[in-house]
Amino acid sequence: MADAKYKAAYSRGGSCDHAKPLFANGKERKFCFDCVPKPAPRPRIPYTNKIVNTATCANPECQKAFQAGRYNSKYCCEKCRLRVNNTLEVRREKLKAAGCYGSSHRWRARRNGGKVERFTKEQVFDRDKWRCQICGIDTPKELKGSFFHSAPELDHIVPLSRGGDHTKENSRCACRSCNQFKSNKTDAEMLSLLAA
Repeated sequence: MADAKYKAAYSRGGSCDHAKPLFANGKERKFCFDCVPKPAPRPRIPYTNKIVNTATCANPECQKAFQAGRYNSKYCCEKCRLRVNNTLEVRREKLKAAGCYGSSHRWRARRNGGKVERFTKEQVFDRDKWRCQICGIDTPKELKGSFFHSAPELDHIVPLSRGGDHTKENSRCACRSCNQFKSNKTDAEMLSLLAA
């Protein structure tokens, strides 16, 4: 009966004459629940993780027992996963294994016609006694790879973008602040900017 009333009213483009309930946004419905019954809510099916495995968290600092579930997760939470996978040492080891670690300087030197020599940043930093060769402040080993102003970075005296060589003679230890300020300028250009 209600369907017939609804179809008749809907075909006319109108609404029923009864008092109508409101929507959640405050607008009035076209039909009351007597003319158009409210649909029954669909039953909610609770999620059940059918395959449950007990595992130990792979984070060496945590090692908490947890239910791994069907996907056999290695970590008990997202925090543990990020802590293990995003440590600086892990990222360096992954890059070294892929053969990408330290190759950016060599690639840029070759692209701009400079000579390339194989050496590590630590060799240059040890030669320069972990001191910035531009401003003279100490650049501690613990800050290597961080974003502190005094973090040690490899600087090229003649910039690679200007055809400089990636060699030990053209490389030096610089703090992060000086290396960013120098950018692709020569020492003379940087001193003229500081004097101005």
